[in-house]
Amino acid sequence: MQRPFATLRRGAWTLSCLVLAFALVLAVATGCDEGGAAVDDARLARIDGRGYLIEVLGSQRIAVGEDVRVETRIAPKGDAHLSADYPTLFEVQSSPPVRISSASQRAADALTHGEDLQVFAVTVRADRSGSAQLEVQIRFGLCEGDLCSAMTETLGFELVAYD
Repeated sequence: MQRPFATLRRGAWTLSCLVLAFALVLAVATGCDEGGAAVDDARLARIDGRGYLIEVLGSQRIAVGEDVRVETRIAPKGDAHLSADYPTLFEVQSSPPVRISSASQRAADALTHGEDLQVFAVTVRADRSGSAQLEVQIRFGLCEGDLCSAMTETLGFELVAYD
């Protein structure tokens, strides 16, 4: 005689294992540890504009006295491309306790500066614990076909320094 609930329990056990495995894969893929805390870079700010995407990536929590890199990436969407000729300007401002190296940069200072991607990076350091408001302003050229436009975007985010 077959026990109908034995098959049901085996199916529920298999489903539970699959859900747990999926959660573990998702946590690793998104850069989180088992507790869900950010391990590496997190998206600090994002603008999904018409024809472009801007993201600021870095750790939201920084240790006092430690240098931490924060990157800003600009990528075109669809048929658009970034103008390599436009006088790109990247500026970051911060409130205490965070200090920024190379707070004002031009195209020549970028890690990557092309029509498909532009990446700027700054190093931030906290002198003491507390939270700081940062603001990134970026000016760039966006082209669709032969028509190019000057774009200016501002992104704000918070960093928290801890001892």
